[in-house]
Amino acid sequence: MKYLAIFLSASAGLLAAPPPREGAKYDREAAKADYRRPDTVPFPDNNKYTRARADLGKTRFFDPRLSASGAISCASCHKPQFAWSDSAATSSGVPGMPLKRRSPTVLYMAWADSLFWDGRAATLEEQALGPIQADVEMN
Repeated sequence: MKYLAIFLSASAGLLAAPPPREGAKYDREAAKADYRRPDTVPFPDNNKYTRARADLGKTRFFDPRLSASGAISCASCHKPQFAWSDSAATSSGVPGMPLKRRSPTVLYMAWADSLFWDGRAATLEEQALGPIQADVEMN
């Protein structure tokens, strides 16, 4: 969904842009600059990066003990081998519980301004609690 939003935003920008003047050259580097990822990762003032926090986050991401069943971690649905998403049409939550949506990738989410498919979380810190607390996901 995030990529769809990016695509639609980019497409809308292209459609809204005036057509190039006759004989005008396409500036490829300028176009690439519009889509270049920022040089720095944004961190909230109350959750600045430290190596210890990064290590803890990585540990928790792969830790199934955060789920009620002790069998599901964040990485159960956001699999490194599938570009941090999954290969299923829809994901599975607590063992055997089919979910309504597939898991989006977690790549580049530091720059996202809305999270979850419906955009209900505004920050990664807010989003991280959702699957852990949802009775059909990690419970």
